[in-house]
Amino acid sequence: MYELAVRPYVYYDKRYPSHWISMDVAKRITSTLKTMGFEVINADRAKKLMEKATTTSLKEEIVIVFSQDVVPDKLIDNPSSPSANSLIRRFLNRGHSVVWMGDIPLLHIGFSNGEKRSLTNAVAQRVLGLNPNVPNVSIPVRHTNLGHILLLPTWIGTRPHSGLIPGTNGTIIPLSLSPHGAHAFIVTYYRGPTGFSFSGFIRLYDMVLDKPKKLSEGMIKGIVNVVFRNPIVQIWKSLEELQRKVRDIEESLNTTFNTLKSELDNLGKILEQILKLVKEKSETRK
Repeated sequence: MYELAVRPYVYYDKRYPSHWISMDVAKRITSTLKTMGFEVINADRAKKLMEKATTTSLKEEIVIVFSQDVVPDKLIDNPSSPSANSLIRRFLNRGHSVVWMGDIPLLHIGFSNGEKRSLTNAVAQRVLGLNPNVPNVSIPVRHTNLGHILLLPTWIGTRPHSGLIPGTNGTIIPLSLSPHGAHAFIVTYYRGPTGFSFSGFIRLYDMVLDKPKKLSEGMIKGIVNVVFRNPIVQIWKSLEELQRKVRDIEESLNTTFNTLKSELDNLGKILEQILKLVKEKSETRK
C-alpha cells in the first residue's frame, strides 16, 4: 500500500448553496472537524489548494471533506457540462482525496451568489466515471469488510451506484452495499510508485441530512476514519510486519536446511571414504 501523511481540510462556504445537507448540518460538520485538527477552507481556498496540488509532486495526501453537497463552480471546467478535465478530477488523479456526502456527487453546481444549478447524473459519469444509473431507494446499508474495518455506522441508503463505466481509468472499492449497488465507496484514480493507494473520491452517507440530530457521533467518527484510513494503515502495517517475520523465519529455515544439507553431504562423503577403506583392507586380507 502506498502510504502518505494526510493533511485534512473541510470545505464550508456560506456564500455557496447546499442541497440535501442543510447549512446547519454543514456548519456542525465543519465546527466538529475543526476541533479535530481539520483546516476550514472556502471555495476560493479550495481552488488554490487543488491547483497547487495538481502542479506539485505528491509529498502528502490532501483530503477535503465537503460539508455541503453542491460543488462550487470554481472546481469544475464548465458549469453547464463538466468534464474529467475539471479541477476536482485532476486533483483526484494526482493522489489526493475528496469525501462526499448527501445527494449524488456533482449533481448540483453552486455559485458564490447562492445560485444552485441542477444538472443530470451524467455529470458524475463524465467527471468521476461513475455509472449514471442511480436508483432511488430506501434501504439499510451493509458494510463490506473494509467498511467494518473503518468502523462506519449504518444508515438508510438512498442513492447507490452500480460501479464505474467501462474504460474509466480508476478502481471502485465498495465500503457499504445493498442489493441495489454501492452506497459508500472509494474510487481511486492513482497508483503510487510503491503500490496501491486508497486515495480518491470517497462517497459516504447517501441520505438527506437536513437536521443536526440526523448527524450522529458515529457518523462523524466514520468521516474521520475514512479521512485518515487509520485502521487500514495499522492493519496493513501489522500484516507487513507479520510478512516480514514470516520471511525472516523462512530465511532462517532455509539457512538451517542448507547448513544441515551441507553437513549431511559431507558426512555422506566421509562414509563413502570409510566404506572404501574398509573394502580395500578386506580385499588386502584375502
